[in-house]
Amino acid sequence: MFGIGFWEIIIILILIIIFINPRDLPGIFRKIGRFYKQITGFYNDMLKIVDEMEKNIKLSSIEKVGSNLESKESGNTEKNPSASNESESKESDHKPPSSYESDSNKTG
Repeated sequence: MFGIGFWEIIIILILIIIFINPRDLPGIFRKIGRFYKQITGFYNDMLKIVDEMEKNIKLSSIEKVGSNLESKESGNTEKNPSASNESESKESDHKPPSSYESDSNKTG
């Protein structure tokens, strides 16, 4: 549990019985139970809040990335829609330098 062994629990119970009137024990245990219930309820509420915050952070970061991608995509097509077509045509029309052509003619 909390690093407390069997004998430590027995000693604690004996001390409780010695220092607290046995007639008051049920009321004290009820108070301890209520306190424990409040603490666990508070802990569970905090876990829910943290989980919601994590989800919100993930969603907002995903939305930012998505909006950045959309703005980049829309910015490229709006600014210069023929830029991608020009780069494709330049790559297909690429010819080797003339020095390569002259070298191949000399050997053959």
